[in-house]
Amino acid sequence: MVIDMANLDETDRRILGVLDTDPRRPVALIAQDLGLARGTVHSRLDRLESGGYLRAHSSRILPRRSAEASRPRSSSSSTSTRSPRRSTP
Repeated sequence: MVIDMANLDETDRRILGVLDTDPRRPVALIAQDLGLARGTVHSRLDRLESGGYLRAHSSRILPRRSAEASRPRSSSSSTSTRSPRRSTP
C-alpha cells in the first residue's frame, strides 16, 4: 500500500518525524517538542491512524526470549550486592 504524504500538512509531517525517531515517545512529550496542545497531537494521531498513515504501536514477543524470561533462576547463580535486611529491636 502506497500512502500519499502530499495530503499531510506540516504539523502532521512533524508529528510523524518525531515518531519516526522515537516510536514510543509519549503524546505529552511530542506536544511539548512541537509546541502543540496534547489534545491536538492526540486527535491528529487518531486521524493519521484512521487514515492509514500510522499503525497502532504494538510489541512483538520473541518466543526464545520469552521462554528464557519465564525460566526460574537458580539461587546459586544470583549475585546480590545488597546487604541483608536487619530487623529493628
